Amino acid sequence: MPFKLIGFILFVVMVFAFIGFNLDNRTDINIWINEKGHYEEVSVIVVVFAAYLLGLLSTVPFWFARSLARVKARKKDKNKIKELQKSSSESLADGEKREKKKLLPHRKSKDEEI
Repeated sequence: MPFKLIGFILFVVMVFAFIGFNLDNRTDINIWINEKGHYEEVSVIVVVFAAYLLGLLSTVPFWFARSLARVKARKKDKNKIKELQKSSSESLADGEKREKKKLLPHRKSKDEEI
């Protein structure tokens, strides 16, 4: 069996064990200083899940910015490749013209023969 699958199964078992042992545990939560942000008898599982979701949502802007930077870098690289291909094809064309001139025998004009 692959080790990733075994590790994932163990992780899932640990998560379910954590949930099972904490179903009856409750706590009070203060989100704000005043009484509007005070919640009593909230399940610990809900608190952990909310903290996980908040952490997940806080990474989304950074992920989005990184993906935009990658797209811009790929576009820039493609433009560089096109420029290099264009310049190399032009230099090859110039080189082929020079080679053809070297391969052609020099014809002397009638004035040069006399």
